[in-house]
Parts: sequence; C-alpha cells; structure tokens
Amino acid sequence: MSSRGKRRSSKRLSLSPSGGVGEPTAVDVNVNHSPRGPSATTTAGGGGGGLSLSPSQLPAVVNGGRLDRARALFSADAHYFFLACGNNIKVYSVATGTQVRVLRGHDDLVTSLAIHADQPKQIFSSSRDGTIRLWNFADVSTVSQCQVGAPILSMSYHPFLQALFVSTECVRKKKGGQAGNTTEYYSKVLCYTIVKEAAVVMFETPSPLTTLTVSPTGDFVVGVMKKIVVVYSVDSELLEFVNHTRMITALAIHPGEECVAIGDEGGHIRLLNCLDDEAEIDYPSPEQWHQRAVGALLFDSVGTHLISGGREATLVFWELATGKKDYLPRLGTKPLTALSASLNEDYYAVTSEDNVVRIVNPRGKSVVATVRGLSHAGPYAKVATSKQYPSAIVLPGANGSIQFYDAYKDTSLAVLPVVDRDNSHLNFKKSDRKKLPKGVTLKPYVRDFQFTGDGRWLLTTSKQKRVNDRPLEMVKFWEWTENENSYVLNSVMEHPHDVELASLAVHPTRPIALTTARDGSFGLWTVKRTEPSANELAKAEDKLPSEVWSCYAKGKTATEITVGVKNDASVRGSSAFAMDGSLFAICYQNVVSLWDPLTVQLLTTFAYPPPSEQLVGVKFFDGADSRCLLAYSKTHLYMWNLLNYSLMWSLKIHVSTVVVNTATSHILVLSKSMTQATGPRTTLFLFSPSTPTPLYYWNLSHYHSVKTVTFLPSPPGANNSVRTLPNLALVSHSNTITIFSLNGSTGALRGEDSADALINSSLLDVESTLFSSLYSQQATDLALTATNLLQKEVTDTSDKTVLQRAISDIFAGSSHILPPPSTLFNPFLDRLLKKDQPEEDDLMDVQSIVHELASRSVPPVSVGEVTVASLAATLREELTTISTLLPASPPDVSELTGFLSSLSLESPSSSTTVAKRTPSKKSAKRGRSSSSSS
Repeated sequence: MSSRGKRRSSKRLSLSPSGGVGEPTAVDVNVNHSPRGPSATTTAGGGGGGLSLSPSQLPAVVNGGRLDRARALFSADAHYFFLACGNNIKVYSVATGTQVRVLRGHDDLVTSLAIHADQPKQIFSSSRDGTIRLWNFADVSTVSQCQVGAPILSMSYHPFLQALFVSTECVRKKKGGQAGNTTEYYSKVLCYTIVKEAAVVMFETPSPLTTLTVSPTGDFVVGVMKKIVVVYSVDSELLEFVNHTRMITALAIHPGEECVAIGDEGGHIRLLNCLDDEAEIDYPSPEQWHQRAVGALLFDSVGTHLISGGREATLVFWELATGKKDYLPRLGTKPLTALSASLNEDYYAVTSEDNVVRIVNPRGKSVVATVRGLSHAGPYAKVATSKQYPSAIVLPGANGSIQFYDAYKDTSLAVLPVVDRDNSHLNFKKSDRKKLPKGVTLKPYVRDFQFTGDGRWLLTTSKQKRVNDRPLEMVKFWEWTENENSYVLNSVMEHPHDVELASLAVHPTRPIALTTARDGSFGLWTVKRTEPSANELAKAEDKLPSEVWSCYAKGKTATEITVGVKNDASVRGSSAFAMDGSLFAICYQNVVSLWDPLTVQLLTTFAYPPPSEQLVGVKFFDGADSRCLLAYSKTHLYMWNLLNYSLMWSLKIHVSTVVVNTATSHILVLSKSMTQATGPRTTLFLFSPSTPTPLYYWNLSHYHSVKTVTFLPSPPGANNSVRTLPNLALVSHSNTITIFSLNGSTGALRGEDSADALINSSLLDVESTLFSSLYSQQATDLALTATNLLQKEVTDTSDKTVLQRAISDIFAGSSHILPPPSTLFNPFLDRLLKKDQPEEDDLMDVQSIVHELASRSVPPVSVGEVTVASLAATLREELTTISTLLPASPPDVSELTGFLSSLSLESPSSSTTVAKRTPSKKSAKRGRSSSSSS
C-alpha cells in the first residue's frame, strides 16, 4: 500500500565551499598519567636504563576499514576504480589491481562516491563527518569542499542537473513520559546545486534513509527506510511512502521505465511502478531464486537485464522480457553486498561481506582483479608478526584463513586459506539446519597460529562446528617455500587430543611445538625425516615432503579438577616457551607448571591464585628481565621470580588482552570494564616487569569497539639503531587499525609521507585535455623539473656550450642596464663564431691519420741518408704532437705502436732506407713539418 504525503515547502541553506589539499589526519588521544606512576622523564624497564616515554599526547593514524560502506566507482574511461575504505578513498588500476592513489581528508567514514560528468579526473565523495568533497584524483588534491552540518548517510549525483542529492542523519530530543527524554533519529534530504553552491532541504523522513538514488530524468528521488520505499516528486513536491512486507535490502531504478526494483531479506525481487501510478510495467517481477537476503541489484544501461546478488555469492542475470537467467558463480563464500558497473559495462565491481571487492568481466565470465581489505574474523582475537613479512601483522581472516596485512602501507599482502570449507549449509536457515546430514561443517575458525623463530614453519589450530557431531579440530603444519613464495601444507593432525584444544606454543630456536588440551594434557611435536616407500611415491600425485611433524611426547599437568575450582567454559588455559627455549610453562586452572622440553620432566609449580580464579595466560621475558614470569587471569596480574620461586607483585585489573614486547620487555594490557556510572570503558596500560605501577595508561573512550592490540614492527626506513618504543596497533570490530606512536611523532607512524608519495607519484593513464596539459599539477611539476635542470645546466660553467657562453658573456646583467639589442647583435655573432676548442672535424682527421699510418705497408726504398732510425724518431715526434689534440678518450694507437716496434733499427751505413713522406696539409697548416731531408 502507498500513502500520499502533503506538499513540502523547500528550505534554502547556504553552504560555503572551501578548498584545500587532502592531508593525512592525525587523531589525538588524551593520555592520562598514572597518579602513582613516574613522571614523563622517568625511564621504563626494570633496573633503570630504560626508554624515555612519550609526552601527554598520543598521535594516531587510522587505516583499514570496510570496503562495503559505499559502492565501488569506475572512472570515465574504465581504467581505474575507486573504493571507500574507512576515512580514505583508494584508487586502483583495473588492469593490474594495484593501488595507484590514496585520497585522505575526511574525518569519518566515506559513505558515497560519484564521478563528475564534465571533468573525468574529478570525483565527489560524502562522509559521516558532514562534508562533501570534490577531488582531482590525478593530482591527489581537493578541488572544493562544502559543509552540510550533519552526518551524510547516502549521496546520489545527477549529471544533467549538476546536483547532488544527500541524505543526512539528524538527531532530536523527544519528550517522553515516565521514561524521560529519548533520542530520535531522522533524515533530511537536501539538493545541493554545484553551480550555485547552495543547498535546499527537500523533505524529511521519520527514520534515517540508508539508501538514496535519483531517477535518470531527475523527476523523482527514491530512498529506503526499513520496510518502506520513500518516493519524492521534485516537480509536485509530494512525498509518497510505499510499504513492503519484509525488510528491504537492495534498491535499483530502471534507466528507461518509471519503475524501481527492490530486494528483501527473504530473497524476493519485486518491480514497483511507484514513480508513476498510471504507468504500467512491461516486465513481470522475477521469480524467487535467492534463498536468503538479496544484497545487490543493478539494471544494465538499456534496461533489458537486471543483475542481482546475495547470500549464494553468485551473480544472476535476469532477462526481464523472457525471465531467462544466466549465472556467474563462485564469487567467494560470503554474501554479496554491493554491485556497480563501468560506463561502458565492460566491468562490474562486486563487493562481498568478507571485505573483498572483485572486478569481473561479464562477457568473459571471469574475475579481472581482486582487492582485499582488512578482515579480522572469528571469535578469537589473535595478532602476531612474521619474519617472512617483516612489515606486516598476521591475524585470522574470513572463511577460515590467515591474512598478512601491512598496517603502514594499508594493504593486504597475502591470504593463506587454512580450513577447507563446506558451503552446503549456506542455503539453509538456522531453523532448518537440523535437516542437514550429520557431519556437515558450519563455521570454520582459525583458533591460534604460531611461527618458528626462523619463520620457516607456521603452525595453525582450527575449529569447525559440525551438525550433530563433535567439532572438527585440526593442527596443521605449514612450510615456507621460496619457489611459491608462500606457506605450503606439510602435515595435518585431526583431534590431537581427546578433548578440546586449549593452546599452542612454539620453541623459539628449534622446530618443537607444544599443544595443550582442556583437561590439562599436553603434547610435544617435532620434525623428523621420512623416506617414503615406492608404493607411496607411486600413489602420490605431488612430491612428498622429506620432513614431517610428529608427536614425540605426551603428558598431563593434573589428573582431576582441583576441589573448589569454578569450571569456566570460556577459559581455555595457555602455554609458552622461555625465550631461550630451556623450559616451557603451562597454566591450567589456578596452577602454573614449568617443564623441561627435552626430558619432559616437571621442574616446579606456582599456585598463588585462589581456587576460584582460573588463569588464562602466561608470558616470559628476555634479557635482564628473563627471571620474570607473568601469569594472568581475567581479573589479576601475577609476576613471579623464577630464581627464588617467589611472587614479586600482583595487581587487580580487568584483563582482556596481554601483549609482551620481547625487545623492550614492556607489557601492554587492554582492559575493558562496564560500570553503571560510566558505561563501557576501554583502557590501555603500559607496565614494566619490575613494578605493578603502570608507567602510563590511556583512556580510549572512543575506541570501545577495540578487539585486540599488538606491538607493531618498525616501519620501513626506520632507524633501528635508536632505541625507541614501538608503535601500537588497535584492531577494532569494524576492521580498522589505529596505529599509535608512543614516541610523540605522527610522521613515524607508518612512514606516511614516503608511503603515500610512492603511491601517488605514479603516472595515471587518463585522457588529457589541452587545459589539463597546460595547467594540471603534473604539467606544473614537469615544467618545474625542466626549469631546475636548465638552471643547473646554466650554473655549471665547466660544461657550457658555445651558445650558453655567448649568452652569459653578452647578455649578462639586468635588462634595464644592457645596451639596445641592435648593438649586441654583432658581438653575439662573433662570440658564436669564436673557436675555443678544436672542431670535431679536426679530431676526426687526427684519428684517420693514426689508422692510415698503422694500416699502410711501407716497402724498403733507398733514398740516401734517411734511415729507419731517423724515420722512427720522426714518427714518435709526430705521435707526441697528435696526442695533444686527441679528446679525453683517444683512439686506439696500439696498432701503430706495434708497427714501429717491429722495425729493426740499423746503422746509418745500412742499405735499407725508406722514402721521405710529404707532410699533410693539416699538419702544414698547424705549423708542423717533417724533420727528414731528401
């Protein structure tokens, strides 16, 4: 059903555009010094000699983010596509899939993108920071900016009207009864005219409009508000609400007909003639094919086909006239959430829920390029670093994978699929999954992963839920191969323990691994060489590895649960190796036990916490603090001294994540708490092993969605010889990485100047005009470069040409003191004709003389008193004279020298003589003559 609204009066707002260049933004987080802690000049680390701590401001840079917040946008020539990633806009090449530009400037999430119709190098962007920016992506600059004043949810651009239609999120207080005042969210839809640089408020809706688009004619503005399609007529200023039975998840407007297509959460697609009640739709609504929610809808340019995508990760091409379908399957394993096309429809950009954008060729039914954003999935917050990717952090990704992500360059380096996923359950709802056969896997997770000290081996533990069966747990051993430049599966062990896995640890210097279970049992694994039999080699399709992992010892820390211990199902226990590998520790319930990894003997136990408190983790330290052992529960930290087996200190604190930096021995604790007065609170503490007093703590009130925290490796180009505190990285549930610098330097966060400059310095293959060739930033840079080179050439007097010397000699000085040009003409020509250096023709003559003398055979002739000895002396004198005229690299005269040395010098009475040579004209001209006589 539809209801007609009243005529809405338009309100006019004045928006002043402001120009500027988009710069990387730095978020300052207030740092609260501990009242009991040391001052800012106090050094951290046990026993003095630590590192100077940062000042009271903590610079930060936000990277990562979701790629599905806005639909992808193609350039006018379809050579590039744009993705809104968090607060930034990234430009990628369609041909290679590499990033070529990054546009920074928005202070909040970017929500929409649009290409300028008249300027192919310019794009519009809207953001939740309440601004609309016009970018020149070729020059990486902001052309203009306007402030709307409210967070922008969606934006649609009409090329013929040169107008932007914007949906904003507004807040107002609503008076209530006994419940008091409440907050109400609604939307205002504005029309911003680009030429007039002013906006008009068109209408309001009682709920936020998450999706907004405009018809091709510009007569209607259509939006989605939960289960309602909102239609606004620009001419009549009437607002209409069209109700739907289910939640609307996708919307598209037909390019020629007066109708829209909507998709709902039940997988249905409907065609509505809500734009014109009198018009009839020529096409019936497509039959239901999607079993789950429709995530994306798109009409082709002529309106004969409708493309849809949803939970099945498949594009469906509907022929509206006949109802025929065509498919493009296997676009990942996650639901498709957005779909856009290039102007020539050669490429489609398909966005999926796992933060991946694929560029597909609809005619060839192939994937051209793939862009992966940060995807931290699964219930386990695990972050580590790898020596194979020194500048990247490693974290569990979507679909049971491991992702290597460069936090400084903000790009995904590699993805390793760990779990083989069965997708047969995707078409079933949760209520119908009981109908699935027994053993079908549901959700795969990478539970834990560890790298060996040299980075050669990677160990992973995974868990897969199964229908009516025990969850499938596997330990996989991966080996790094230089040929494939990735980790290759070496060994697999299913259900290594009788009960659920608890933890995984790896020896720092040897290929030894430790796995623990929920019942206190553990297993030690190592590498052994294998010699496969002839039958195994014949059956094997690939080359069998020469080394495999196997279990060489098993043990158990306790035989039964201690009396009084509260069995918390969320506590799995932990284990760790010492930094020198001499022992390993296992925390089970409230006991920490130390073991020898070679003899598998129990050395000692620590049991300080009360039985009702279960330990969740244990950490070792290196260097001067190697005597310390940290054990922690959800509410306490315990620091033990391994030399005298005594408790050094304990601290009551809400513990969410604990990270130890082995280079500096600093302890980073992420604490999350909930109070009725303050609500959710997230605090970051920095400790030293020697004292329970935190060196610093930071209240992260705006980062309550933090999932985990880790220390980052040094950025590329950093001076590792200077001992400074490492950078921190906060990974949030919204797939953003906030990098904090503990040294108070924003520029040292990720080498942003060098990283962005390297990306933005590449030349783009865009269609240029005469205006852009003369006045674009690239043309200006090229002119400046040419000017600098010319100035350098003129100032370098050691390598001036004749023309440059004539200019510098005749026209030196200011123009107002020089004589008239007519008087300088003749001196200038004379200066050009003056020869300061030998001509090139003269040098060529000298070279020809040398080669002629070397190649000519001289017969013995009797000419009186001229003997061979006198002729040799004459030729040596001639060569000495010639060598003074040769250039810096003289010709090869070894042939002539060999000729002279072969002559046998005889006495003057010898009858062997040679004839006298007449000097050449060139030699005579230079005043040189032969000294021989006839």
